[in-house]
Amino acid sequence: MEPLIAHLVDTGVLRAEMLAHAQARAQREGVSLWEALHALDSEFVYRALQPKREFYYRQDAEQFKAAQQTGQPLNLRTYFPPNLQRNSRQESVENFVQQLMDWELAPVAWMEGRVWIVSERPVHMPTALQARLLAGVRLHRLPAPPEQVADYRQLLKTFLWDMTAMGMEGPLIRVANTILQQAINERASTILLEPREGKLAVRFLINGAWRDVLTLPTDDREWIDAIWIDAVVLPDFATRGLLLRYKWMAEMRIQVEPIDDFGRIPIRYEGRDYNLAVFTRVVDGQEWMYLHFVRPKPAFPR
Repeated sequence: MEPLIAHLVDTGVLRAEMLAHAQARAQREGVSLWEALHALDSEFVYRALQPKREFYYRQDAEQFKAAQQTGQPLNLRTYFPPNLQRNSRQESVENFVQQLMDWELAPVAWMEGRVWIVSERPVHMPTALQARLLAGVRLHRLPAPPEQVADYRQLLKTFLWDMTAMGMEGPLIRVANTILQQAINERASTILLEPREGKLAVRFLINGAWRDVLTLPTDDREWIDAIWIDAVVLPDFATRGLLLRYKWMAEMRIQVEPIDDFGRIPIRYEGRDYNLAVFTRVVDGQEWMYLHFVRPKPAFPR
């Protein structure tokens, strides 16, 4: 049994009988286990979010502690800084984290006066001195596979761009909101974000039929031709940032390695409340995202 599933069973969120039914349904219908659980009980996602957050927070904290105390290399494909999993924003810290990445360093954790980082190469003395002068912190380098550092640093770069004023006030947040609003206006039951050869296709399920709505390119120059987008220049990770935006809204797991996951987005539009159950499904090594408008149904019988 996978660790997260075992944790949900141990905490009483997931019962063995329901798990067995969901596993059979997932295999029969070719969907993820989380989608099958949601189909059996529309309240499952809501109940499981907090235990899932606690599970991943503890997993990351334990991995960091092992690297700090025993020198065990961090697996950056399945790690995300515990600091960034908190709801509170620390703009000064985020700005310093971005500065570190400009120096080709990537932070894994920080606390008063100290920042633990990973990098492909040792930290040079001038960089360490700059960190002391700019932010009053000491840098501590932790072991990690060098080939994983670049992807991990790119994930943090995308995440922080998405969370800062540039992302909030720029076209990315407008696109994310407009897609949701357009889906409501057209009475779509599901939104699909599907990777296609370096692009991201947005599709709506309306009356049982899929319809292509928008294709977002990763090339900056192509964005000016996309519908709903102003003539602006975005960084080349902006399309990946759209997926990350929905993950953050849905309280889903953020990490380099794609995984099947679940989350929930509550929104209010034109005076009405809507809830979306959000799922990622790994297909050929890439994450597909499904956002289902939830219509409450009776829970799985107890």
